[in-house]
Amino acid sequence: MKKTQSFEEALSHREVVKSRIGSIEGQLCHAPNLNTLAMQVTNEAEGIKNYLRQHGGREENLPSNEKQTLAMYRQRYEAAEQQYKRAKEVQEPLQAGLAALHEELSTLNFSCSQQELLSIQEEIITVADDTEKIRRAIADQQSKVENAWGAVPTMQEIVEKRQELLAHKEIGQDVDEELAIVENELERAKHAAQEARVGAEGIAAQAEEVIAGLQRLLHDKEVRAKHLKERIQPHAVKSFLLARAEVVGSEYAKAADALIAKFNQLAALGNILTSRDEKDRDIIAWKNALQLRVPIFPTVACKGLSDQPVKWHNPAVIEAERLELETLGVQL
Repeated sequence: MKKTQSFEEALSHREVVKSRIGSIEGQLCHAPNLNTLAMQVTNEAEGIKNYLRQHGGREENLPSNEKQTLAMYRQRYEAAEQQYKRAKEVQEPLQAGLAALHEELSTLNFSCSQQELLSIQEEIITVADDTEKIRRAIADQQSKVENAWGAVPTMQEIVEKRQELLAHKEIGQDVDEELAIVENELERAKHAAQEARVGAEGIAAQAEEVIAGLQRLLHDKEVRAKHLKERIQPHAVKSFLLARAEVVGSEYAKAADALIAKFNQLAALGNILTSRDEKDRDIIAWKNALQLRVPIFPTVACKGLSDQPVKWHNPAVIEAERLELETLGVQL
């Protein structure tokens, strides 16, 4: 059993088919015209016949120089025929392929059901949520790296203190004991800083891998979101609205058929009334002066029983239809 294509699959398939159609049409556009080539073959054949007719119609009676001219005509005919055959051999498969692609395109189903449209809209929301989650995850990883490097202790204060003690010692002050304490502090600080730096490098390396994966995932989500919003959803909404219009149109046609039947019945009754008494000819009629008002549709701005023109673009009806679509969950 053949798997039914989804709306998105059908849309993608259509783009592929249209692309192939465009490619073949491009090739045929730049190919020699077969009708022109066939006409050229016919003209060359007619040229041979006319030449023979002008010279008695029998080749064996031609002098040698005329036979050479005839041979030249035949060479031109054969060249034209070969050119036509080669072009035909190339173009016939292309024409057949083009016809098959147009047939395939005509059979593709682009109707989008309400369920499928809602599914597409739901995916847009889901992809947007996923995108935001990925962005937050990237920011979290970057924050971890910043915090890890920020936790590496600085030794600037200890270094400056040691430098001051060395300066005092240089001018003869006795600071050896304090200097020893500071140097021990400096060594401990160096060790702690090294450990913190190693830890930060590890966190940064791990975060770099996680961020790389998240960024690829983010790119995929953004591409999908763009595709859904710019390609899939607009076509899906249009398809759904057209399908809805077809349903309403079918109901409208049935109602119109019923209205026509009633109108014809009224016309028949009017005819019968008139046949009985000519004075009753305008009781049931479709002229300007009506005794029995019947809704007829001679123009777009027709009048119904309410004697009010029918509006093609009634704001209240349009708003009601929009509200109905919103109730169905359709995002316009």
